[in-house]
Amino acid sequence: MVTLFVAKESEPWARFLIREQMEPTEAFKRVYQGIMRPMIEMGRRLVGAILGEDPASEHVRLRTFNLVGSILIFRFARATVLAQMEWDTFGPKQVELLRGLAAELVDVIGPSKGGAA
Repeated sequence: MVTLFVAKESEPWARFLIREQMEPTEAFKRVYQGIMRPMIEMGRRLVGAILGEDPASEHVRLRTFNLVGSILIFRFARATVLAQMEWDTFGPKQVELLRGLAAELVDVIGPSKGGAA
């Protein structure tokens, strides 16, 4: 998943999705129903299983967006990330670092120890 989000080939798709997020058209409805909604619902089921909570709960839905957003930032703020990290591109080394980060995020998403998420 990380590779897909940072690959140069996904740039046109990312631009399209950003436009549709900012000013939804009929295309957004189709993309949401056909691709985004099923992927988000799958993510909710996974997060719900990790937390031991109902995937339809508000808490699980918010945690799912929190996780997905933490990964999407590397696509939608690509130039900023590259500049801040002083990287020229997302090469194999960088992708491996991001995969490790994604794994850490999944580990941290588990049930909170203090009650609040």
